[in-house]
Amino acid sequence: MKAFRFGARSFLPNFTYAEAMLHQRRFPADTPGLEFEEYQHHIAELSKEEGWDQYRRKPGIRLHLLAGLIAILPKIGTLKMLDIKGPTADTEEAYIASVNLSTAALAISLQRLMGPQIDTGLADRDLDTGVQVVPGGYPLTDKTYAQLLARITRDSTEQIPAGLKQDIIAYYADPAAPISTQKKPKEWVAVQAQLRLLNGMKTIPEEYRAPAPDRGSK
Repeated sequence: MKAFRFGARSFLPNFTYAEAMLHQRRFPADTPGLEFEEYQHHIAELSKEEGWDQYRRKPGIRLHLLAGLIAILPKIGTLKMLDIKGPTADTEEAYIASVNLSTAALAISLQRLMGPQIDTGLADRDLDTGVQVVPGGYPLTDKTYAQLLARITRDSTEQIPAGLKQDIIAYYADPAAPISTQKKPKEWVAVQAQLRLLNGMKTIPEEYRAPAPDRGSK
């Protein structure tokens, strides 16, 4: 059993790798064309930027054993998720097209954000659920706001961005909001004390801009 004791961070990647080993010969052949060439170009650029080569490795004995275990396990109940179906030529083409489209859309969005006019009207959304953030709407959001509040009030003499201060105060403004932190008396008392500190903290002037880095220095 020791051979299968993967760490929490490597558990899913190892299962994915093992599944790929089992199904790699069933994958349809790549279809040459402009879409595929563009896809390969994006992957090559990303691999170079992120240094993927340092993570490439040949499967060892543990991954071979894991692949063998997946192959012999009966695919019933919860284990049905291991009975994956390989892509068809059509689904692979659709995947490549979607990657190219998403990459192009992201590049356009980044160019807009880097321009002189930045749209600040983006909705504040929970990245786990996708819904708009509201006080008490999601326990992890409540926890994150409490942690952020504690962090920025550690030194009440520091200046903080005005928008950040207003956002946190607004989050706790409604005493009737069902914020989950209220269920923990000690933490809620700490939040109230930190809010009083936050109210007295000075903010960074709106016209302030961080100095540009000295690109000539090494």
